Amino acid sequence: MSENDPAPLRQGETGPGKLATTTLFDVDETTATRPQIAREWDNRRAAERRMTSVPKRRREPGKHLVAQVGKRTVWLRDGDRGDRVFALLDAVQVDARQWDSTRRCWMVSVTRADDVLAFAEYSERWTVTCEAVNR
Repeated sequence: MSENDPAPLRQGETGPGKLATTTLFDVDETTATRPQIAREWDNRRAAERRMTSVPKRRREPGKHLVAQVGKRTVWLRDGDRGDRVFALLDAVQVDARQWDSTRRCWMVSVTRADDVLAFAEYSERWTVTCEAVNR
């Protein structure tokens, strides 16, 4: 070894003129030669940070309509309350309805039930569940 060559480094030793390793590329040029995917990724993450979160629309927990579909009749339930189903049938203008006292719910014909279910789900924002029954 000559006097101008830097001495080999030992572990943990640093200093001017002592190189620990040789680099494969120039570190200062990495921003100019970044791949297109990395730039798109950075742009997407920056856009996500700028976006505001949209709150989800909440539905009332009690507005759940259960429709039990039989051969010719549909039984409409809203828990133990029948008054909201009655108001729903009034809003849809279904006059052909009947109160089933044994099951404690309102009954309508199958031919009119689709109007009631569509109005409840889309206009009144109820959660609608249909069940098939053998009665």
